[in-house]
Amino acid sequence: MRNVLCAFAFCVVGLVPAPTPAAGTFLVAEGDDSSPYSFLPALARGFRETGYAFTGDDEIGDSHNFRNFIRFDLSSIPFEPGEVVEEAFVFLTYGFDFDAFGDQSTVVGEINCHEVLEDWDEATLTWDNQPSFGPAISTQAGIEGLGLVSCDVPGLVQSWLTGARPNHGIVVTNPTERLIGFFTFESFQVEPALRPQLIVRTGPGEGGDGDGDGVPDAADNCPGTPNADQLDGDLDGTGDACDNCSALANGPLSSVGGAPQLDGDADGYGNVCDCDLDQNGTCNLGDFNLFFPDLVAGSDSGIGSDMDGSGAINLNDFNLFFPGLLEGLPGPSGLSQ
Repeated sequence: MRNVLCAFAFCVVGLVPAPTPAAGTFLVAEGDDSSPYSFLPALARGFRETGYAFTGDDEIGDSHNFRNFIRFDLSSIPFEPGEVVEEAFVFLTYGFDFDAFGDQSTVVGEINCHEVLEDWDEATLTWDNQPSFGPAISTQAGIEGLGLVSCDVPGLVQSWLTGARPNHGIVVTNPTERLIGFFTFESFQVEPALRPQLIVRTGPGEGGDGDGDGVPDAADNCPGTPNADQLDGDLDGTGDACDNCSALANGPLSSVGGAPQLDGDADGYGNVCDCDLDQNGTCNLGDFNLFFPDLVAGSDSGIGSDMDGSGAINLNDFNLFFPGLLEGLPGPSGLSQ
């Protein structure tokens, strides 16, 4: 990439604002945002008119990474017990890059949206003190020019509105060298529709509440197990209370583990975290002695060594097996306490 120490420029041409919400939906256009910068790791960049998502180095190897943190004020959304978030999208306007300097990137960009796991303050957030965040829960790839980008986050917004998870917002990252510049809440020189927006559509839910935990089945991440808190630590779409690998994503929102919640030996531990191949309740050398021949052969002999459900035994299965071997136990699992 070219030298990124130049001033970043606005290049607003033919941008399309976020869609206007239809009846029965809610638009939130207020909140906090900040875009910390790795090259100036102690610089607080809250209250700025520009936000960025970018990963890259300059000619001498210095890092110039940006992440864009954003949190919406949800107090304007009326949400009653039994309601369901049917749709929720964060819309951001990719409105500027290096174009004014004749250096428009040909790299195809990508944004990843992550749940932020700790509180933060836009007045003090820097690269050095940024909060932790989870794995990507929404991705938009193939970005080749200015325009609207979005994060699809209905489950996360549902958990915020029910109080199951604290609203620390999301962070937008970009693993590519394409500079993606966003308008922020403080971008007063552009029309309001180009600033960050969250559009939420709620509904009454359908199918009742089979487990009686106050969360309608349509929105319940464990519809057969009471879990009013809806906690989902690994963000795989299956709540901790009924997740057979509650610390490692293997639910419907994850491709890990073959079929969601795959449990080949039906012992309550999902394949991706079940290192107990001899079914004695622990993981030790005996289990490794069973696993290793299957690894050499490349196929599961029927003992459950296919950790990722791919149909073959390889390094990926070993990488899933080994942490449990070190820990000495399978799991954790919400089905085997």
